[in-house]
Amino acid sequence: MQYATAQCATVRELVIAAQSGTEASEPALEQLLVNHAGLCRKVVTAFQPGPVDDDLLQVARIALTAAAKTYRPASEASFATYAYAAMYRTVRKEVQRRHRDAKRLQQVPLEEATDAPDPAQESPLIQRLQRLVLHAALQALPQSDRELLKQLYWRDNSQREVAAKYGVSQAAVQKKHRRILKDLRFALSA
Repeated sequence: MQYATAQCATVRELVIAAQSGTEASEPALEQLLVNHAGLCRKVVTAFQPGPVDDDLLQVARIALTAAAKTYRPASEASFATYAYAAMYRTVRKEVQRRHRDAKRLQQVPLEEATDAPDPAQESPLIQRLQRLVLHAALQALPQSDRELLKQLYWRDNSQREVAAKYGVSQAAVQKKHRRILKDLRFALSA
């Protein structure tokens, strides 16, 4: 019992340090992630038995980080209990979102999905114009956005590899990638 109390005190100290906003907050947050890696995996496997989905694991880690920032150390519940509930809710929402997206894709009629004209059948002039428009839209993007697209598409790196190269999370790369594609769609539709 004494060990459990000492362990809770250490976790509470880490949470307090993570919430402090000082230079100690980042290492404390990292240590909380390391200490609760098993709990993250447990939450993910509750929704998806078998091999752990890295994307869902990242969602669980993000939820754990958010829980560390909102947990009240003076509360009765342990941090693990609080974090488990927060991760469970977040991962459940992500799994539900994935199921909704998969259902929507299944509901699109095959004819609708294949209505796009075959680029090989278009005239060379139209193909050239499309390339010019795409080139202009790409050039209008900031250099960092163009570099991210180059890493993902021309160098065929995964989001995880790009995240490791730039020292950011895979979720941050994914979010930026989605924003860039949205910007390109908007530029090309105008």
